[in-house]
Amino acid sequence: MTSRFSGTPMSTPLRKFQNFFGTLSPSDKAIILLLASVFSVSVLVGLVALERSFMVEVPSRGGTLTEGVIGSPRFVNPLLAISDSDRDLSNLTYAGLMGVGPDGLRGVLAKDYQVSEDGKVYTFTLREEATFSDGTPVTAQDVVFTINKAVDPRLKSPELANWSNVRVEALDAHTVRFTLPKAYAPFLANATLGILPAHIWNKISDEQFPFTKYMTEPVGAGPFKVSSVTKDSEGVITGYEVVSFPGYALGQAYLYGIHFRFYSTSEEVRSAYQHGAIQSGYGIPVSSALRSPYSRVFAVFLNDRQNKALGDTAVRKALSTVIDRDHLVKDVLGGYAQTRTGPLPVGQGITETALPSGERVATAKKTLTDAGWVYDTPSSQWKNKKKNLTLSALTLSTSNVPELKTLSAEIAKNWQELGIATS
Repeated sequence: MTSRFSGTPMSTPLRKFQNFFGTLSPSDKAIILLLASVFSVSVLVGLVALERSFMVEVPSRGGTLTEGVIGSPRFVNPLLAISDSDRDLSNLTYAGLMGVGPDGLRGVLAKDYQVSEDGKVYTFTLREEATFSDGTPVTAQDVVFTINKAVDPRLKSPELANWSNVRVEALDAHTVRFTLPKAYAPFLANATLGILPAHIWNKISDEQFPFTKYMTEPVGAGPFKVSSVTKDSEGVITGYEVVSFPGYALGQAYLYGIHFRFYSTSEEVRSAYQHGAIQSGYGIPVSSALRSPYSRVFAVFLNDRQNKALGDTAVRKALSTVIDRDHLVKDVLGGYAQTRTGPLPVGQGITETALPSGERVATAKKTLTDAGWVYDTPSSQWKNKKKNLTLSALTLSTSNVPELKTLSAEIAKNWQELGIATS
């Protein structure tokens, strides 16, 4: 049997093109090859761009970070945290009704909230799936307990001022209502306060509150939970390990764990970073430093009960105007801040009132004189005879935190430029 195969000879368009290409001059061949190369590259770039337009980058889970922190933690508790290390660990292991998101504040333990028309009543609905790191559900009673402890004068919590005169009540297991004495726009920022598990802390007396093991081995509802704590021979914490908490209300963190190493000074932190002992540290001025939104606001609260002059609008405006905010941001906070004229952090969607233009000291003095204030040089006092008010010496009080102490000292200098002795 004979088999026979037949096919189309190469006398098709390809052969015709080869024949045509062979008749071209070298320069014409070079031009065609160049155009073909440009066309090929353009098609390839277009395909890559098309592919990327349909692709979404998704972070991968895993990995650990070694962080250097100044000062050993003592009170890893949102009601008593006073140092940077206390606050850092409290923020990681505890969660509040609200938290900081990419675009400002967002619900964490709260899935939603409503505000009354008069701005005095806030009602939060908790996520039913929210749990503490020991598996216990987070309820409205935990919120009520936390706020009541915050305002307990025997505890002497730094949070007392934020929650004083705020009434809190549980409407049901997952609904909690706050009633404010008057409307207060920054209240949602206060709601970032970490919530304590009542079933643990209600068994601990006020006297034992600062000394219980839960101060350094917290049980919270934050994105991380404590894995291990390392102490030296004197009982001082030198290392802290936290791992991601699978039950976190907003989903398990992508980072598996964080190793904290504690140092006495910023120079030790910088040295540890330079020698590879840590991977990151707060306040290390390097070009690769990362920045992220932060709900913390540095503000001066004026006590007009002790000094009636501070209740005068012109005085308050002048004291605000004369503060050199640009200097504070650039030279005190290392550029890691933004100037604000109001109490709300960045990302609230509210346009703040701009400061008056012009030289700040001259502008502040004009604000006072336009309102009837006269500076009496012999007594070094601002006086307003019409309102029977005087403004002379002021005292700035703050907590024992390096940043706050430095900021207070600089603001005192600014107020002294206005002729007001400030200590």
